[in-house]
Amino acid sequence: ALRLATSLLQRIGTKRVHLSMGLMGYIVSIPVFADSGFLILSSLNKAMTRKAGLSLAGTVAALGLGLTVSHTMVPPTPGPIAAAGILGADLGQVFLVGLATSLFALFCCLLFAKWIGRVLPIDPDGPLT
Repeated sequence: ALRLATSLLQRIGTKRVHLSMGLMGYIVSIPVFADSGFLILSSLNKAMTRKAGLSLAGTVAALGLGLTVSHTMVPPTPGPIAAAGILGADLGQVFLVGLATSLFALFCCLLFAKWIGRVLPIDPDGPLT
C-alpha cells in the first residue's frame, strides 16, 4: 500500500491530496477489506494532509469514500460476489460494470470531500486526531 501511495503521489502530486487519497483508497480496497485499508492508509493520509495544509475532514472523507465505493461494487469483495451469485450474473461483467459505476461514484465522492473539507476545518495535529 505504501509503494502504491508513493507512486500515486509522484504522478498526481501533493497538491491534489483529495484525488490521491480517493484513488489510493479505491485501488487498495479491491484486494483488501475497506476497514483494513483505512487503518493501513490513515497515517499516510494524516501526513499528507498536514503537508498540504488541508482539513483532515476532507481527506479522511476522500479516503473513506474511495475505499467504500470499490469495496461495495467491485469483486473480489464479498458483497459483489454474493450479489452476482444470487442474480446468476457473469462475474467478469459484474467486475467491469462495478469498475465503471464505482469510478463515477468516486468522482461524486471527491466533490463531497472537497466541500466538507472547506466546511469543516479539522487540524491534523489538533486534539481530535
